[in-house]
Amino acid sequence: MKFLFTLTLQSIAFRKTTVGLSLFSIMISVTLLVGVNRLRVDAKQSFQNTISNIDLIVGAKTGASQLLLSTVFHQGFPSNNISYRFFTSMQQKQDVAFAIPISLGDSHRGFRVIGTSKDFFQHFKYGNKQQLTLTSGQTFASASDVVVGYHVAKKLGYHIGDNIVVAHGMGETSFDPHDDHPFTIVGILKPTGTPVDKAVYVSLQAIEKIHLENHESADDMEQLKPISITAMFIGLKNKVAIFGLQRAINEYKKEPLLAIIPGLTFYEIWNLVAVAEKALWIISIFVFIAGMLGLLTLILTSMRERTYEIAVLRSQGATPRQIAWLFVIESTFLTVVGSLLGLFLLWLLILAFGGILQPAFGISLTFPISDPKLWKIIGSVCIAGFVIGWIPAIMAYRKTLQQGLTPA
Repeated sequence: MKFLFTLTLQSIAFRKTTVGLSLFSIMISVTLLVGVNRLRVDAKQSFQNTISNIDLIVGAKTGASQLLLSTVFHQGFPSNNISYRFFTSMQQKQDVAFAIPISLGDSHRGFRVIGTSKDFFQHFKYGNKQQLTLTSGQTFASASDVVVGYHVAKKLGYHIGDNIVVAHGMGETSFDPHDDHPFTIVGILKPTGTPVDKAVYVSLQAIEKIHLENHESADDMEQLKPISITAMFIGLKNKVAIFGLQRAINEYKKEPLLAIIPGLTFYEIWNLVAVAEKALWIISIFVFIAGMLGLLTLILTSMRERTYEIAVLRSQGATPRQIAWLFVIESTFLTVVGSLLGLFLLWLLILAFGGILQPAFGISLTFPISDPKLWKIIGSVCIAGFVIGWIPAIMAYRKTLQQGLTPA
């Protein structure tokens, strides 16, 4: 077998141009196949890791997806508000560990302004229960303070101490700027790769302050309590109480409310894009099949060119079975090398562009070399190369049996 492998390498070296094109085809196919799979897995993981440590999201009666998208992903608009009185009643419940208020409705140069409390920075977590931290500064201490997400500060060039003005309305449709109530940046959050990076955070008192028509003293503003908020994030002491509290909130008679479990709603939303996800996966499989067919075409085409080579091997005593194994070894070898080159190319691409995808799209691409699914894909590719090699191998075997070597 070692002799056959040496012959295979010599044959490949002699046909390096065509073999190189075949290797390139396999490399691109494997890069796309494994890359699309990593993108699917990491995109789903990043999507689900946008928020953790939150058991319930409560808002006005609307669709579950709409509530999640508007409060967590800052997409879409909330249908209505809920009373602040209900929020305080939730804080006092025995099973509730914390409740974080969320007030929407304003923006700053295309970025959402979120009114909340200091509990947001203490209890809101993302990823594997990672806590929000600041690159510099501190959280807001007064109604004139603002904390900005990492992406906001980077894109707009903000630093601690800069003054900003917010406007009524969300996103690019904002209007009525509150020029008479400027804010001072007191903190900048570290990057998270989540929508947190693309928002501006102020206190609930600040939200009330900028919407007051009459001008009250600053001292009065600090004591001001809101009448309503957009939503709240709830964390429970006992996870067993989740469904009971959710049912109680959804059946609340005094105002129409909706309580959702983030994880379940994440799953429902992800299923909506499952068709596109599967389509992308199918396309990558077809590209891989095209690469394998290219390899098969290369070997079949080379059979005619290698007639003299086979004749010489037969004259040296090579059996039809050994001739057949030459084609199998070549196909398998090219597939293995092409797969490894494809993995190396994917690693380079993740290294080069992974840092761009995370802040831009919130997708944290990884290259887990120990991932069993990764090696299942590579194993399947190598098996496919081994199987494809038998097609020209059988043809060569039959040909050598039928024709033999013509005596000189």
